[in-house]
Amino acid sequence: MQPPLRWQLLHRPLNYAFDMRPSTQKSIALGAGAGILMVLVGLGAFLLARPESPVSTVNSVTTTTTAAPTTTTTAVGTPESLAPTTTTTSTLKPRQEFPDLFEQFAGAVGTVDTVTCNTARQGTTFLIADDLAVTSASVVADHAEIAVTFNETSVEASVIGSNPTADVALLRLSEPAPVTVLLTLADDPARVGSQVGALTQPVGLPQTMIVGRISSIDADRAIPQQILTDAVVSVGSGGGPLIDDRGEVVGIVGSLLDGGDSSLTALSVPEVAPEVEGWATANTAQRAAFCVGDVDLDGIDEVAAELIAADIEHPELAAVRRTYAVYTQSINSSRAAQAFDVLGPAITNADTAERWAQGQQTSKLWDWRVRSIEENGGGLVVRSVFTSTQDAAFAFDQASTCTRWDITHDLVRGTFRDQEYWLINRSRATTAQGPVDCEDWTPERVAAGEFTLGDLGSETANGRLAGGTVNVYTIGVGLVNGNDPDEVVDQSPILFEVTVDAGGSFDATIEINDINGRLLSMSVVDENISTATAEFTVDENTDFLVFVRDAENRSGGTYSVDFSATPVS
Repeated sequence: MQPPLRWQLLHRPLNYAFDMRPSTQKSIALGAGAGILMVLVGLGAFLLARPESPVSTVNSVTTTTTAAPTTTTTAVGTPESLAPTTTTTSTLKPRQEFPDLFEQFAGAVGTVDTVTCNTARQGTTFLIADDLAVTSASVVADHAEIAVTFNETSVEASVIGSNPTADVALLRLSEPAPVTVLLTLADDPARVGSQVGALTQPVGLPQTMIVGRISSIDADRAIPQQILTDAVVSVGSGGGPLIDDRGEVVGIVGSLLDGGDSSLTALSVPEVAPEVEGWATANTAQRAAFCVGDVDLDGIDEVAAELIAADIEHPELAAVRRTYAVYTQSINSSRAAQAFDVLGPAITNADTAERWAQGQQTSKLWDWRVRSIEENGGGLVVRSVFTSTQDAAFAFDQASTCTRWDITHDLVRGTFRDQEYWLINRSRATTAQGPVDCEDWTPERVAAGEFTLGDLGSETANGRLAGGTVNVYTIGVGLVNGNDPDEVVDQSPILFEVTVDAGGSFDATIEINDINGRLLSMSVVDENISTATAEFTVDENTDFLVFVRDAENRSGGTYSVDFSATPVS
């Protein structure tokens, strides 16, 4: 039986060759071999010259993921090293699986912690040089202090460039991060439908990679364009890199500052890369906010009026309070080196901010009260009293943990944060006794007000108490005829009552004394409200001295006080 026709056609050339004579067969065989060799050479050249296909690059991951990218071989740590990391070479990087990219680049992604005057934020940041990190501008806005953490090592950082509209910022680390890999900003924009991965450090979670697909790019939005994906990220992810399957940063994850999870959005990196490169070259650090209490320097006058009490009026009182508020609150917020900036040349020329701040590291200053201000040859001589608490090793006597000071400062004109300020130039004890332990301190009495409760009745006053002082009120009480003030209309028993509401800021002690200083009544404290009462019978107007002080002789604060006199039924 004859084989099928298609088998005959397929094998006919071979049969024909075997039917030839030996010499003819040899010639044909050599010619065929040369032809096959030329075809194979051409096919190999074609395969080498054509662009990589997804299939071929995925299969080559095992041979390329451990190789260092050619764009990171230049030395890092200087602005000049940024340019190579933002420029792609003519050879495309191989595509990789996202789990492999996470293992490769996780070390280049870290946490950025920002402290402002009244809050704290956390976001994600990533390295493009060993001392340059990119993050979201929203995360570091209004910063007072910034710290970044890579591989469990934290260092301080400063903002050297920020674009709030694009929500991107560049940080300069105070020292190089301990990393072996950097990320590269892509030159080519991302494409709709491509897969991307967000490498982030969410708050309270381990480092995370969220993989999604780009659903759209908002081309109508002002530059830079916004990338939208189908992935969801958590708070703390803002500022993290959005990488493509070649490991290049094509986007920066948008900030999430209000809590909860949200769809992943990112700005398009190629549009901001030149600006980031310019910041690195200029290397000009932005000034951090200066915090006084829980506000920045713009709110200093309001804070100073609350913090620094005064017994006097003077044209320079507001300016003096401003200086003391910066000084005390810088020390109290563990930023003593900032307090050094309001010291005059007699101190700053003899010391350094770091060494001076070392001696203040455990100190807290309270109860500051300005007692007098005098002008002296273009400067001021200011007497103040205040309380300090500190570790005993830093005390004036190496023993006191609570100290009362009566001190006189010489203030000179100077500049602080580009504004005219009084600077604390010299200090000395006002009295020969000098500073004393709080237990040995005799609180000063300060006249706080004088009222008359005619026809019985009541009066209300608002006051502010420094912890080391006693506010003294003089109160006249009497049952008088409204038409004839000299006529006493009754001699029945009278209940005189004093109530202080400190709003929870301190516990007030009230003492009611007669005009000769004899104690008649002490207060009882109930949930921050102090009440003292005295019952007596009058046959003429009677004066009382009411003493109000902080029970602990410490911080004091604002309060309201009610005085009332009513007949005893």
